[in-house]
Amino acid sequence: RVLSTMVDAFVGSAPLRSERNAPRVRCVERSPHTTWEIFTRRAADSGHISAAEFCVLEGTYRTFCRHVNLIPDLVVYLRTSPEESCRRMEQRGRVEERGMPFSLLQDLHARHERWLSDGVVVLPRPWGEVARPVRMVDVSGNLASLVAACADLQELFPATPT
Repeated sequence: RVLSTMVDAFVGSAPLRSERNAPRVRCVERSPHTTWEIFTRRAADSGHISAAEFCVLEGTYRTFCRHVNLIPDLVVYLRTSPEESCRRMEQRGRVEERGMPFSLLQDLHARHERWLSDGVVVLPRPWGEVARPVRMVDVSGNLASLVAACADLQELFPATPT
């Protein structure tokens, strides 16, 4: 499951157009980096995959990073508490989210915090590592505060002239 998630993240992040026709801003929900740093490491730490499987997945991740430059200019961390995440999941009522242990939300939150809360993230790329800025946006509030937070992000993405 972790490998398929990694491949899905890779394929989902791959450019769909030539660079000449590529949009100036491309947003993705997850990346191979998130899959690796959060979900694959969690699977290894919790014993859901063996050390050998972890090594295979690490090799796959490093190979992706060596051959495809999937480095963002900016990482936007939409930060919310595990409590708020749980409340929103209950409110959505999605079948696939039912029964998720609160401890899992706490663990995922803690992992994201450790990885992203310094305001910079170091990512592997084909010719070495690169540091990228992380912009944290608190989305724990109501819809109006979320809309205001997203409006603040617009300053980072200047309009494309028509």
